[in-house]
Amino acid sequence: MKFKHQSGSLLVVAIFLIVVVAALGIAITSVFTNTSKGGVDTLSATLDQVKKRYPAFPDSEIPNVPGEEEPPPSPIGGPTLQLTQGKSSGTFTITSSNKINGNAAGHDIVTNGSGVEITGGITATGKVTLGSATKIGKNICAIGLVDMNNGAVVGGDIHSHGSSVTVGSSSATVKGNIYSAGNVTLGSNVQLEEGTDIHAAGNVTLASGVILVGSIYAGGSVEFKSSNVRVTGDVHANGGGVTFGWNTAIIGDVVANGVISNTSSSITGDAFAAQSIGSNVNVSGTKHPNTPPSSLPLIAPTPPEACPEMCIPEHATFTAGGSNYPAQWQTDRTLTEGSYGDVGVGGESKLYLSAGNYWFNRINANNNLASMYLDISSGDINIFVVNDAVFGSSFNVFVKVDNDSEYEKIVDAGRHIKASLAPYAERVYMETHGNVTFNNENSWFGTIFSKGNIRFGNENRLVGAYISSEGTVTTWNGMQVHFVPSNYGSENWTFTCSSQGEGGNGGESGGSVAALQLLLDTQEFTGTNQIVFEPAAKGDLDTLDDMTLALWLSPTSFGQVQAVVSKGGMDGEVGYTLLIDSEGYLVFQVQTPAFVRSIRSDIPLSAGQWHHVAAVLDRNTVDTVIPFQMRLYVNKVIQNGLKVHSDSTVTSASLSNSLLLTVGAHNASPSVYAHYFIGQLGNGALYPQVLTNSNIAYLYESQKIGYE
Repeated sequence: MKFKHQSGSLLVVAIFLIVVVAALGIAITSVFTNTSKGGVDTLSATLDQVKKRYPAFPDSEIPNVPGEEEPPPSPIGGPTLQLTQGKSSGTFTITSSNKINGNAAGHDIVTNGSGVEITGGITATGKVTLGSATKIGKNICAIGLVDMNNGAVVGGDIHSHGSSVTVGSSSATVKGNIYSAGNVTLGSNVQLEEGTDIHAAGNVTLASGVILVGSIYAGGSVEFKSSNVRVTGDVHANGGGVTFGWNTAIIGDVVANGVISNTSSSITGDAFAAQSIGSNVNVSGTKHPNTPPSSLPLIAPTPPEACPEMCIPEHATFTAGGSNYPAQWQTDRTLTEGSYGDVGVGGESKLYLSAGNYWFNRINANNNLASMYLDISSGDINIFVVNDAVFGSSFNVFVKVDNDSEYEKIVDAGRHIKASLAPYAERVYMETHGNVTFNNENSWFGTIFSKGNIRFGNENRLVGAYISSEGTVTTWNGMQVHFVPSNYGSENWTFTCSSQGEGGNGGESGGSVAALQLLLDTQEFTGTNQIVFEPAAKGDLDTLDDMTLALWLSPTSFGQVQAVVSKGGMDGEVGYTLLIDSEGYLVFQVQTPAFVRSIRSDIPLSAGQWHHVAAVLDRNTVDTVIPFQMRLYVNKVIQNGLKVHSDSTVTSASLSNSLLLTVGAHNASPSVYAHYFIGQLGNGALYPQVLTNSNIAYLYESQKIGYE
């Protein structure tokens, strides 16, 4: 097997696909193009989607269901096989009573009707919507949102990098944990009683009658709507208050970076709040109202894991030509290996193929009770179709596996797949450059690899695999799939890998965040080096552009002005800069054509110690609503130090300039650098969007290991 890694190219993938399961961080350097000055030229949409909330995810795979072990990932194999909808704008629809013996992956994945079962997990570059009574055996990882309807069951964890995870009302179940880059909502009477913790960068909302055996870790606020909600663990609201409905019961502690509401409810443990704690809340432990935010024992949510990378085979180049064989009623035909034109199989007719390679212009078996007889006793059968392959209702496949056996239908009288024949499906392969269509109650044996669409009607049976590289896939009611990998694929496929997805909105801030990665790992700055980003358009801010700058820093010493990140913003140049002044204070400063505006940290930084710092430029927020359009954070705490021209609005001021975005110094002119930073910088990103208090706290908590 051969692999060609193309991070950043837009692939469209489709169904029952082989996937190389690799966390997106593993090949992270391959999505950057370094400039001659050591900067970053481009950032793949792959990284934008998966790292949009936190610039560095752990290099790990989605965890398995506790107690289960999975073999190491490989390009070909049952555990790594994905049933995949690859077309980036398409929806992979799995309809009622479909059963998939394997995993599912693709762009948007939707299960319609009821009774769909996928024994493995789901990976989506868009969103996932689970219909009523859908059963997913293992984990879900989605770049977009995840929405579960009534009675849906997920046997493992949910990892969502989208705007929300919604668990519908009444008997929907998640047996693992929920990790969301946005909000989490549990509908009425949802009972998660198998040990489920909720981790959300945004807000968490629980409707009436919810039972949660676990804890809640929210980057925003937590709200218990209506009544009779029970949580057996702790509740942590990192970015807001906790609002109780009537008769809410929390068995653990409650910690809120805001108010704990005044509603008749109970807390068995202690209660901590940055503001007031309602007198009607019965706290068995100790109440700690008006606790300084820095002293709250808050635990931040854990970010979702990076979704697995998906790899799809490249199509072979082939042509076909030769004799045409039109479909005829009750006419059997035997073909030897070779090249043909259009081949038809009439009603109640049989097409016999034996070991070898076949090239067809198209296959038309769109007639009732047509069948194909495959003799694989002396070798594999490989079929290549230039255009479409169409199979009518009640099309059946019979196989002969050795010289001592007869042809045998691959399903029994009850239309169950025969387990004794299933392993032999590795010997049959069909690749088309067109579409593949199966009508109702058909069966197929082997792998299908199509460049176009694949459509299965009602009650189809498939032993093997199916993949559509550029089309969409539709499976109707009652389909059953038993995965068997392909000999041809394992010997000949060259894979192209991509991790791109179009789904996903960012937490509370709304909309996706295409972060520009400034630093991945820790880098030393000695006072003579810098990182420069070209061209000058990178990081440039026009009249309406917002931004958030976040990174880790450890200064060596003070005594002079040091530019941490700069694109103008000092020495009379229009733009913005994050700097350390001569006394060791952190300063976020913008310079417009009319004035300089800045905000300083509360206290000086500590030399030789790591600090997480963030600067936010929120140009569409007026000072009467939020204290400052410019906000500065140190270790997730908003700063209120010395301010200069804080009453001067930057709403419509252009900060655009021709200087280069620079890390570790200030680009004073095209080839001149000044105000060098001395120390270490790490894990930095520039977001063209406002991140909220809870978002920044989330960054700090999820990255602080290794910087403390």
